[in-house]
Amino acid sequence: MSDRAAGWWFLLLLSAAPAEVGAQPAPVWQDSAGRLRTRLEALRDSMLQGDSTVEEIERRGDLILGASPGSRAAAGPALSRLVAARERWFGGASPSPDGFRIVLRSAPSEDRTYTIVVAGLPDTGRAPRSERPVLRSRQLAESLIDLYGEMMYQSAGPGLLKWLDLPLPLSLPDQERRYLAMYAVVTGTGRAQRGCVAGRLGDCAYVLGLRPPETEAPGGAYGSLVRTDFLLAALELGGRDAWHRLTGSAPGPIEAALAAAADLPADSLLARWREGLLALRPAQGPLKSEIAATAMAWTGLLVLAALAGGRSRWR
Repeated sequence: MSDRAAGWWFLLLLSAAPAEVGAQPAPVWQDSAGRLRTRLEALRDSMLQGDSTVEEIERRGDLILGASPGSRAAAGPALSRLVAARERWFGGASPSPDGFRIVLRSAPSEDRTYTIVVAGLPDTGRAPRSERPVLRSRQLAESLIDLYGEMMYQSAGPGLLKWLDLPLPLSLPDQERRYLAMYAVVTGTGRAQRGCVAGRLGDCAYVLGLRPPETEAPGGAYGSLVRTDFLLAALELGGRDAWHRLTGSAPGPIEAALAAAADLPADSLLARWREGLLALRPAQGPLKSEIAATAMAWTGLLVLAALAGGRSRWR
């Protein structure tokens, strides 16, 4: 067909009366849009998970648990421990209004492959996400708790992260964490460290990185191991709303935020924390060798982490 003939046919079609097109009923349109949205969300989830075998197996409040075959029996108890830790330390708070997502995958050394996904609703495209390989399936709960804790610390703002530096894993058992902190406190040789043990709260505030020194040549300060214990002591003393009070005090001095979390004056918080730690000292004789070894191991791990790349990275 010549170009001229094609042009005439085009004009003829334009001049023809348009046929009536029936509108799609609103309910049908809504159903179609809903199905499309569901498919898009499923596609997005599968892309984020990278494992098409993951299926939702449980919901608890705003939390959704998904797991691949072979890991579902272990996933439920791991979620239970995460829920308990979340309630205890953060009063059920989420790291973002957009929710969050944690993905755990089996490490290459594992005999079987599996994926665990915990999502906090609404789990939008802007929600913080974190992923980690797990060396052993029995470490699922610890990994979930640690990654969630990292997200929460990050959500509190740069002030808390800068002060904590390299916080201890949130899954570390209470007794072990407190003995580690006690050992670091009572063995400190700096002038202000000895002053804190002796009961001078201004020195305690300095060695915790909360206030300037009160004396010349105060010596060194306590590191992230002791600071993490102080943060968790403030949260535990403050009860369920402690985390909300802490984040509600930002931006501002970290000491004021911690005091708000504990719902105590700053010196009262320092005194309660100090007394609780020193009560753990052995009545007589040296500290247990396993405590010293564990403290040295954690200190070495934190130093290596700092040398390898500084602050922990969160997604």
